Amino acid sequence: MEAFLPVLAGAVLGLVAANAPAIWLGHRFAARLPVQGIRLVSALLFTFLGGWILLEVSGRLG
Repeated sequence: MEAFLPVLAGAVLGLVAANAPAIWLGHRFAARLPVQGIRLVSALLFTFLGGWILLEVSGRLG
């Protein structure tokens, strides 16, 4: 239990270090990116991967 705070602090700092560049770049390029296109591609990818997982779990793939 003694290591709880150092582990928590390290985890938080690690998450901030990993996500800060993505947030900064996203904010910087948000005005130049086609939001509707990104949403469409994201929705299609989400649907494809979800369907693939469902088919694999049901045994219909391999």
